[in-house]
Amino acid sequence: MWEPIQSGTISMGSGDDYTLFFQSNYFRKPKELYLVGNSVRAIHKNEQEVVIDLQKDQLTKAPNDGRIQLEQVLREGDNIQFDFLIQMAERDRDHLYEIFDTDPVNLNQDENRAQVGMARSDEETPIIRIFYTIKYPTNMKELKLKITDYPHRIAEPFKVKIK
Repeated sequence: MWEPIQSGTISMGSGDDYTLFFQSNYFRKPKELYLVGNSVRAIHKNEQEVVIDLQKDQLTKAPNDGRIQLEQVLREGDNIQFDFLIQMAERDRDHLYEIFDTDPVNLNQDENRAQVGMARSDEETPIIRIFYTIKYPTNMKELKLKITDYPHRIAEPFKVKIK
């Protein structure tokens, strides 16, 4: 039986090149190996960024499914906080997603990483509230955030031969 690693790193990489790690409870090498599933969480690569207009405090780019909404923008001292609402499917009611990378795409790497908090609603339609706080980038017109995990599924069986 092959299964994903339960604790620790399950993938690494960048861009389109990622390595997934699996572990086995058996000590033999199989002649064939397949990755099989009924659904996969995925988003089109052209929708992997959220862009926020910092002048108008509104989203100018987000995934087409409309799940992400920018509820409010708060400026306090040197910080700016973005409050997002993410609509979830019923099957994801008990899941928490780290939607955004903590390094905004268009900020220098030496800038402070974002602090991210989240809360879950108990409403009929499950909603996650994401609080994304960074040092206010005063010389920028827009902020780009990379989506790293997103509650969208392609629900079709698949089988990929690995070996």
